[in-house]
Amino acid sequence: MSTIKIISAPKIDAPEWVRKRFVGTEFSIISEESLNCEPRGYAVSVEAAIHAFKERGTPWVSWWLKDNIPQGQKKFVFPEEICEYRA
Repeated sequence: MSTIKIISAPKIDAPEWVRKRFVGTEFSIISEESLNCEPRGYAVSVEAAIHAFKERGTPWVSWWLKDNIPQGQKKFVFPEEICEYRA
């Protein structure tokens, strides 16, 4: 399964300490997607992201995500420019 490593903080509606904790985290991707017909990105399941933060030893980020992502959201899509693709 292909993975991505986040190489710069994503521009998401979250505190800076949460955004910074994404950097260096690796996620298994579920698909490659177009972002509003603009740059491409990589989709990661919310469940996998929460698990990755727990495994990385940053459970407080998992807690923040669980409490702050919209109900029913199943994935995050990270733009290519903040990711390092790993086959």
